Amino acid sequence: MITLDSNHVYHDESGAEVPGVTSILRAAGLIDSRFFNEYSCNRGSLVHQACAMYDRDDLDINALDLVLAPYVSGWIKFRKESGFIPTLIESIVFNGQYFYAGTLDRTGTMNGQAWILDIKSGAAQPWTAAQLAAYSACLGSNGRKRGAVELRDDGTYKLTEYKDRNDWQIFLSCLAIVNWNRNNKIGGR
Repeated sequence: MITLDSNHVYHDESGAEVPGVTSILRAAGLIDSRFFNEYSCNRGSLVHQACAMYDRDDLDINALDLVLAPYVSGWIKFRKESGFIPTLIESIVFNGQYFYAGTLDRTGTMNGQAWILDIKSGAAQPWTAAQLAAYSACLGSNGRKRGAVELRDDGTYKLTEYKDRNDWQIFLSCLAIVNWNRNNKIGGR
């Protein structure tokens, strides 16, 4: 069983650190964090929590903070208009073959197709495609569609589908770089 600690670091049953998908992409240079600040990261976490509560039928929409409400309204609108039915919600996944973990936002079905979705409270970035390919590989299915749902502060959303088959190879390349650096004691951890 894989656990996630308060510092957002994954561990296996023995307590050994397991590299996380986002940290792998960041260490390999795909994530430019200059566009993130503490406020937007906090808001994103709260939006994720509220959307998960909605998907679990546990959200009091009237109690939502005014800043969060339009993002959650966008998610509700997406769910209604697309017919997306979630199966996994904010779930830790692990790939034993390649030894990495991550927390996927949603899997589910839409129009009879299996999907894996990442929820963004800002613009989806190019690296999101590799992130979703990595999560999907943890689930052992290559027939799943991948997409990001951008939730906006005006209550709208945008679905972006990722179709490039090279996204998985890009992630594996990042993982190889991170493991090589770790094995050669380059760059910190």
